Amino acid sequence: MTVLRTPDRTGPDSSCLVAPGALPTALESVVEHSRQTGLTVTSRVDPRLARLDAVRGLAVLRLAQEGLANAAKHGGPGAHAELVVRVADDTVHVQIHDDGGGRPRPPAPGPSGHGLIGMRERVDLLGGRMDAGPAAQGWLLTAELPAFASSMEPQP
Repeated sequence: MTVLRTPDRTGPDSSCLVAPGALPTALESVVEHSRQTGLTVTSRVDPRLARLDAVRGLAVLRLAQEGLANAAKHGGPGAHAELVVRVADDTVHVQIHDDGGGRPRPPAPGPSGHGLIGMRERVDLLGGRMDAGPAAQGWLLTAELPAFASSMEPQP
């Protein structure tokens, strides 16, 4: 079994666990922190996320933190990012898109950290899927996670 890396802190209010029911508020805090870095961010967060367990809540929170941090770092001046997190058909859908400041994003110069790898590990561990890559303008990250624990998942 793979052991996940210790989550690094993206914002001053980041914590390793999300209190039950607090995920929508925690995501809005991540969005606000991203705005403070100069990134223009719009968000749509489904209030039903408050029903997720702590493991899924942490995975969604880390996806948002890392995805928006990447948008701020690589999106360029004037970039706009959109975070959409919703629950549908017992699946959590996460989408983060930045427009690259209206310009196509140049290819990344190579691995510079564990961000995408760590996100993919979290999603895979929960039986989900994640895609990330260049979009027509900017960068698009999508992830889907089962909203509820299955009997096939490893138990903590």
